[in-house]
Amino acid sequence: MLAANAQRVLTAVSDWLAEPASPASKIWLVTVVETYGSSPRPAGSLMALRIPPQDSGTHPEIVGSVSGGCLEQDLIERLSSGVVSVLPQWQVYGETSEEQSRYQLPCGGSLTVVLEPVYRDEAAVDHFALLVKSLSQRLQIAREVNLQTGLRSIINAGTAGRYLSANGADAVSMAGSTMTHRIYPRWRLLVLGASEVTLYLSTFAAAADFEVSICEPREDYAAGWRESAPLYRRLPDELIGEAFNDAFVAIVGVSHDPRVDDMGLMAALDTKAFFVGCMGSKKTSEGRRARLKDLGISDYQLAKLHAPVGIDIGSKTPAEIAISIVAQLVAERKRCLESLSTPVVNKMLSNEVLPTPFRKITCNA
Repeated sequence: MLAANAQRVLTAVSDWLAEPASPASKIWLVTVVETYGSSPRPAGSLMALRIPPQDSGTHPEIVGSVSGGCLEQDLIERLSSGVVSVLPQWQVYGETSEEQSRYQLPCGGSLTVVLEPVYRDEAAVDHFALLVKSLSQRLQIAREVNLQTGLRSIINAGTAGRYLSANGADAVSMAGSTMTHRIYPRWRLLVLGASEVTLYLSTFAAAADFEVSICEPREDYAAGWRESAPLYRRLPDELIGEAFNDAFVAIVGVSHDPRVDDMGLMAALDTKAFFVGCMGSKKTSEGRRARLKDLGISDYQLAKLHAPVGIDIGSKTPAEIAISIVAQLVAERKRCLESLSTPVVNKMLSNEVLPTPFRKITCNA
């Protein structure tokens, strides 16, 4: 997903700028701004390149991607050889059948990227540090780049519980010479209870690009957890209130213990979490709803609860149950992105100007 890609790439650029390095080393940020047909990566995908001096004896560094590998190699060769001037510019791949064949693009597919030089100055350091800080604080943001002047700015979309559209072409928009790239924090999944279902759920959800964490206050169950997803031995209501309460979080109870699931659900239903669910039969789920209502949870809040959680695929085994839950999570995530958007407001930083004009170039096969 785009959120993980953006955070990883922007962090790399910020780290590179913070390192002592030769001024001859060049940093480029590549953004997919438009796709047509079956393109390798969606609009909004990012890639960062650090090109060392040719006589340094070191290799270029690359973080992120815009394709399956062929376009990356072409960009490295172009930027390393100096064929492309140090200017913000377009690069179009796949305009002809020859290019599609050369770069192994799917039939009819093409994509346009913006190549953005990143200079080692105070403005660039501040810009990318603020991007990383904003995402670490779970903020929805949009990044603006004026392709004629190089002016960069960050826009804070607020935290009102609505979403920036970040799917397909909506991730990046062009207005005149200004590119706006909408970026959002990583999607998180908090699983209540460390069980066999949790084992599969954490694995499948991570593969679907959720950042997975486990909450297990019961010592006997927590002691047996040996998987890679981090486990918090804390009461779920405290953990949710402190760290898992924004609009990019899903919370799912699988403990089969009301002391864990119900406590977590009470806290979760009072947050902006985009998804709250709990495992159990229809009868168990109705009993849970009745208990939660007796505990003061409103009908409006209960309407947010997905219980029994998961798409009905006739699942029986722990792995099948986990598959059904992740399928529902992915569907809800996509529904949120497609149906909701937030106007961008509150410009945060706007102080980097490049001395060179914008120009458009086309890839020559």
